[in-house]
Amino acid sequence: MKTSKFSLIFFLTLTILSFSFQLTINAPKGALVYVNNQYILTMKNSQETLSLSKGNYEITISKFGYMDYKTSISLNSDKIVTAELIPIASIEFHSNLDKFYVTFGENKISIYNGEILKIPINIKQIIASTENYKPQTINLELNPFETKKIYIDFIPNGMVTFESTPTANLYINNTFVGETPYSTILSLNSTYNIKLKKDGYLTFEKNISLKNDEPIKLQYELKKGIKLYIDSSPQNALVTINGKKMGYTPNTFTVPSGSLKIILSKIGYISKELSINLDKSLEKKQLFFELYENNRIIRFQDSENLDFYLDGKYIGENVEYLELDGMPHIIEIVSKNNENIFFRYIINKDLPKEIILNPRLSTSVEVLSNKKILTYIGDKYAFAPSTILINTMQNTKTLDVYYLNSKKSTTLRKNRSQTIFLTNSDNVGAVSLFTSSSYALIYIDGKYINKGYVLGHVLNNGVHNVTFKFADGKTYNINININNFEHKVIFFSKANLVPVKIINTKSFDIYIDDIKYTASELDLRLEYGVHKISVYNGERKITERYIYLTDEGKYINLDNWY
Repeated sequence: MKTSKFSLIFFLTLTILSFSFQLTINAPKGALVYVNNQYILTMKNSQETLSLSKGNYEITISKFGYMDYKTSISLNSDKIVTAELIPIASIEFHSNLDKFYVTFGENKISIYNGEILKIPINIKQIIASTENYKPQTINLELNPFETKKIYIDFIPNGMVTFESTPTANLYINNTFVGETPYSTILSLNSTYNIKLKKDGYLTFEKNISLKNDEPIKLQYELKKGIKLYIDSSPQNALVTINGKKMGYTPNTFTVPSGSLKIILSKIGYISKELSINLDKSLEKKQLFFELYENNRIIRFQDSENLDFYLDGKYIGENVEYLELDGMPHIIEIVSKNNENIFFRYIINKDLPKEIILNPRLSTSVEVLSNKKILTYIGDKYAFAPSTILINTMQNTKTLDVYYLNSKKSTTLRKNRSQTIFLTNSDNVGAVSLFTSSSYALIYIDGKYINKGYVLGHVLNNGVHNVTFKFADGKTYNINININNFEHKVIFFSKANLVPVKIINTKSFDIYIDDIKYTASELDLRLEYGVHKISVYNGERKITERYIYLTDEGKYINLDNWY
């Protein structure tokens, strides 16, 4: 009896384990049903039933033109799977790139230009992306089974588009790149100079720097200007308007209305300055400037047995004629035979074009101050820093020097230059600094003083650091010791050759610093500073001059010398 009961329980258990469950599938007719990736049946009706044993299954329902439906089930009783198949559409991608990625949902697919991608119509947004370009987000409205063309213009990171009203020529870092609208790629954190130019309009200029790589569009509006025609005699003079270098004469410049400060400058000529006010109703205006030569002639009398220095540098002996530019200089003269003779003369911009000096008859009085102070000695006056000449035959002479509301008395020795400091301090000296380039920047104790030269700069006595910064980027430092009431003149030399052209149609013998040349036309490179030029006809010296050469060089026509 017990054995029969056990056999019944075993039979019932075996029957339950081998029992099949019903899986009902609802799907469109014609859909293919896959179980665990194995084809099972084709939907002949919208509902079909499968008998499956207990277990876990991957169900895939597929139909052409629709997105596959996939689901996972655990079958331990009868179940129903309803597959809502979503129609698909085709997207044909066209782009300015050969390859990129398309992302929708959890899908990221590599796409080639012109390729067709099938996606469900319920996808409303895709993202197109690739490295170094801004991602593009595209919104979709798809219809079942349609093919849609989508055009994607990828914009590189750092893309800047320049637009202007009206259209204009665009310059980036002074290089013409095209006409607006214009797009280009710029690097992050770099500074770019932007200029927009158009005839009849004011040039627009601005520096820009990108702080992120997002594409940006910059829009500018140009303003109408006034056409200002400027000519000069001589021509090829540099025109500076409101501190900005505009170009060379003759030329037409587009300028704003209102107040203008115009400066014309040319090497070898005195600059001219004009302030005008242009009414905005003007369309055109003409100006003409006449420039006068900017050179200074120094003639020396009674110069035998005298040594001459310019700006602290020895230039020669027995000098009778010295040709300079119009910049400040210092002449120092000492005697070969009489140590009591010391003559120093400050040449500043206020002096006349031609100066006659006799160091044996005149004694010079230097007046120094860091300010332009008017100073009187008798009936003679000058602005400091400057030199006042006193003619005296006496060995000593007491002088009263008047400045501001003050007076100083000093004893003047014959033929011995005297320096007077227009200050109440007793612990001062002065320094004048000159270099082999008029473009060198000069600093004293870390403070910028001037370009090219420093004239009679008053300092406390003691040691001071001087820095010279040349146009080639090189920097030089020297230390100078200024004694009490001393005026020290220093020339800092750095090799600097400048162009010199000499015309000699009469084919005389030319000696430059005692080196002989015979050509009728010379193109030379000579060192910055003063050079002795002598002209001989055989053994007879016709003329001799000392000529000062600047950075711009010199044109010398010897035919004008005699």
